[in-house]
Amino acid sequence: MLLDKLDPCGRMSIRLYRDSCSVLYGLFLKDLKKVKDQDLSRVVLVDNSPVSLLINPDNSILVSSFYHNPDDTALGQLLPILRKLHHSGDVREALAKEFQLREALEQTGWDLEDIRLRHEQQEAAMCERGG
Repeated sequence: MLLDKLDPCGRMSIRLYRDSCSVLYGLFLKDLKKVKDQDLSRVVLVDNSPVSLLINPDNSILVSSFYHNPDDTALGQLLPILRKLHHSGDVREALAKEFQLREALEQTGWDLEDIRLRHEQQEAAMCERGG
């Protein structure tokens, strides 16, 4: 697996995939609150889908789509950034400065606060139903 090559020492202790997503309006959202007992100031979400990042844009890095591209090098190009983040205090501050992803998502029309609130309401309703 590619992540094993990028992280041969096993520093990425948790890896979440599509089955870990929350679904809202048919959109697959990655919610970092599912990373239990982790300090989110030290968690980075890397994905090729902007929709996946809507709940946690400040923890996220958007990469180009890698499907159908056997020569893709997007993750390999992230190594210098990830190394720099490893030495930063709060990855959210560093990522916001580097990528301004929250602003970019909002400029393309996403209402991030509304999505966050609706997602929280959906999660609370699921908990009440015992799910």
